[in-house]
Amino acid sequence: DSIFDVQVKRLHEYKRQHLNVMNILAQYNYLLNNPNADFVPKTYIFGSKAAPGYYLAKQIIKMIWALSEEIRKNPRINDKLSVYFLEDYRVTLSELLMPASDISEQISLAGTEASGTGNMKLMLNGALTMGTLDGANIEIKDAVGDDNIFIFGMKTEEVNARKASGYNPGDIYNSNDIARECIDRMYNGINGCTFEEVANSIRNKDPYMVLADFDSYRETQNKSSEIYKDQTKWTKMSLENIAGAGIFSADRAVNEYKDNILAKDRFNYRVLYHTDLSRKKGMSGNIDLSRINWGNFDLVVIDESHNFRNNSARNDRETRYTRLLNDVMKAGVKTKVLMLSATPVNNRFTDLKNQLALAYEGNTDKIDENISKTKSIDTILKNALTIFNEWSKLEPEERTGKELLDRLNSNFDFFKLLDSVT
Repeated sequence: DSIFDVQVKRLHEYKRQHLNVMNILAQYNYLLNNPNADFVPKTYIFGSKAAPGYYLAKQIIKMIWALSEEIRKNPRINDKLSVYFLEDYRVTLSELLMPASDISEQISLAGTEASGTGNMKLMLNGALTMGTLDGANIEIKDAVGDDNIFIFGMKTEEVNARKASGYNPGDIYNSNDIARECIDRMYNGINGCTFEEVANSIRNKDPYMVLADFDSYRETQNKSSEIYKDQTKWTKMSLENIAGAGIFSADRAVNEYKDNILAKDRFNYRVLYHTDLSRKKGMSGNIDLSRINWGNFDLVVIDESHNFRNNSARNDRETRYTRLLNDVMKAGVKTKVLMLSATPVNNRFTDLKNQLALAYEGNTDKIDENISKTKSIDTILKNALTIFNEWSKLEPEERTGKELLDRLNSNFDFFKLLDSVT
């Protein structure tokens, strides 16, 4: 009979998992003082991963775990309130979790989420969105109507106005007893662990305005619990969400795109549907892979091309990498090869090195010809990684994209290196 309240996404302060935790702490404190209260059972489920150098995000994960353990050990509370953090959240786990979800937490600060797609997947499986007017929540609200979604918090223009007027989270800490009790519990300890960094961030800086939206979030959480008591109404709301999810279909998006006069020429391509180039036999759509002529294709796209080159580790057989290299690149087939790589920086730039090697395959001397650089490639990448690691330790309000770019500009050879394969 418990509500499954689910927040699964990358751990970042702007996504405000710590706002969710604040509400759970408030409910926990309430039940400690009122163990026999009429309380709709809630099961809060988190799934998330944090960037390797993102210390505060890892502290929030630890805080979720600590809260989960403390509640689990309290027999007076754990039949009404429980918290779970799912390790190694991934697609296979989401396939089990999303159909079981009742509430989809999409609670980023308004104006910070570009879109989001997890909210669409949860909606499609019947979960009701608990969210701010941010990202794709706005389109979900338009699709299902105001009565079938739980919207709370400030709008983007209200966020901007409050920041401009001088937002001071300390004022809320001093005046809001419930919020203060939650933050003080972080200072005093949860399951024997203290979380001073998280508490200080919320109390003193609060860059993503957790305290500003706290009361509105709690009120909307309480509203959802009251509605859940009426199972007929809840089921109707869930069905409205499932029925309204069609607008997010890829078919709809492609149909709109193909009717766009600016894009119509982009569909005049013969497409090879099969992407596993290690296969030489079988059909891909209506194309026989054993009789393929690369010259029939205007464009060959290699997605995640840094991994594509890694496929060449074995020398005793032709891999998908060596096959394309021999059949297209070295054979001089009149087609274009587009390599796509959003290269991560958390592996000492190994992927970027592979991307450079692939771009200049067989002509590595061209790297030096095309790049006017003062340092070796290894030194350039090492310096860029040092800059990134220093940037990742900045306070949230300072850790902006512009700040990272400004710092990398001091190592200008790094951009010359990127430009050589872009």
